[in-house]
Amino acid sequence: MQRVPDDPNDWVSDTPADAADIRSQSASFEDMAFGEGGSANIVGAAGEPERVKGYQVSANFFDVLGVHPAHGRSFQPGDDQPGRQHEVVIGDGLWRRRFGADPEILGKPIRQDSYDYTVVGVMPEKSEFPIAAELWTPLALDPDEVHSRTKRQLEAMGRLKPGRTAGQAAAEIDAIGARLARQYPRTAAFGRCRCASFSLALIPGSTSSSSSARCCSCC
Repeated sequence: MQRVPDDPNDWVSDTPADAADIRSQSASFEDMAFGEGGSANIVGAAGEPERVKGYQVSANFFDVLGVHPAHGRSFQPGDDQPGRQHEVVIGDGLWRRRFGADPEILGKPIRQDSYDYTVVGVMPEKSEFPIAAELWTPLALDPDEVHSRTKRQLEAMGRLKPGRTAGQAAAEIDAIGARLARQYPRTAAFGRCRCASFSLALIPGSTSSSSSARCCSCC
């Protein structure tokens, strides 16, 4: 996120182009993933629609966090390309509450707003990142969105390289934000970024014992 001028407590999301530049210019992270929060109406095989909190994410989102489905799989490279994004990973709570913990849920369609999505994975219990998220779909940006420096929609998450600290990453990200502001003064005028560590230690299914110290939410 970037800070609004003259208000240190007001932050806005990044544009896709700024986020891509931060990812390519940063030396602190093994990899970075991107996402956009929201909500959606879902409908299963029967029943009334239910509004749930969801998150559109880059295909590498679960790999960066080191957390993967308890059933099925996460997204694969290319799943976040336009036309290939109609897959969904659902949370354990949603799976149990809405679908009766159906052991055959994988491969079945669920209706999300006006589109059908195929269930490819079910997350472990209490895996609700970002907070309260219950479903995840691929973030498929069209070419205009990919190059946009005006549409502020993304948050970034990164896995720190060994030996790097959240403080070092924060300083680097802030410096990159300042460079972008000089390079694109009309669209990246805020010029300040933040990077905050977060903990995944209590999320079952984490593939890294050190994930609580190695992840940051940045931009």
